[in-house]
Amino acid sequence: MRDTDLEPVRAIRGAALTGLRMRDPDFGGTIEMQLKTAQQGLRVREAPVTRRVRQAGRSEVSGNLSASLRGGRRILYYVFAA
Repeated sequence: MRDTDLEPVRAIRGAALTGLRMRDPDFGGTIEMQLKTAQQGLRVREAPVTRRVRQAGRSEVSGNLSASLRGGRRILYYVFAA
């Protein structure tokens, strides 16, 4: 598996998505999907996405230690449980 980023946009066939049996609806979902597609040998192609710079504002995670730790824990769970 050779990913360059945690992609912001995904397209997947319904049958393939069902076969992944995704569990995490939040922060861990991104890494969970990448790990499971690699494990199942599904074909993945990255597509560049143009985005605008984020407006100044309050982040849901940045600056919030508790939220950062919860998100990090979920991501690590999927990395090591896979």
